[in-house]
Amino acid sequence: MAKVNILCPDLIEEYGLDESEIIKELGKVNAEKDVEGMIKGLPENLMYTLVYRVKSQKIFLTNIIKAEKVIKMDNSKLFAHM
Repeated sequence: MAKVNILCPDLIEEYGLDESEIIKELGKVNAEKDVEGMIKGLPENLMYTLVYRVKSQKIFLTNIIKAEKVIKMDNSKLFAHM
């Protein structure tokens, strides 16, 4: 598991999120290549998107975006006419 550095602890506190769950989720990221501006949703709470970057096999959480609204959709017919 790659080392996860949280650069926005105030947002975790403000949104009332579980820091250990965020670290566990970001720990699943492949940290072999350096990348900028990646996003990942929190599976237990789809209202939040984690914004992170990978550098030198370390993951840096740079921002958390809270959705204004989440709409559940039935996507089963999206590709029915292809």
